Amino acid sequence: MKEGKEAKYCFESEERWAYERSSRLKDLFDLLCPDPRRNIDIIVRYTCEILDRVCSLYNRLHNKEKSLYAWSVHNLPPDFDREDVPDGRIC
Repeated sequence: MKEGKEAKYCFESEERWAYERSSRLKDLFDLLCPDPRRNIDIIVRYTCEILDRVCSLYNRLHNKEKSLYAWSVHNLPPDFDREDVPDGRIC
């Protein structure tokens, strides 16, 4: 268990991290508009940035084609296959 100055620094650091993330979340909500497609793109991009991730995506299940499609993406690797079988995937 951390004590003294180290514990205080850890708390202040976590508090600062939470404040920065909540501020970015507010920015995200300010950008949303009536266009659902644009909103999904905004949410996908900001999710990647807010959570400090390499990439993010929003999958949609195409029942007709029986496939899973990465409908909205941010910063995906160039070799990522945007369409795949849905079996064994979490959506």
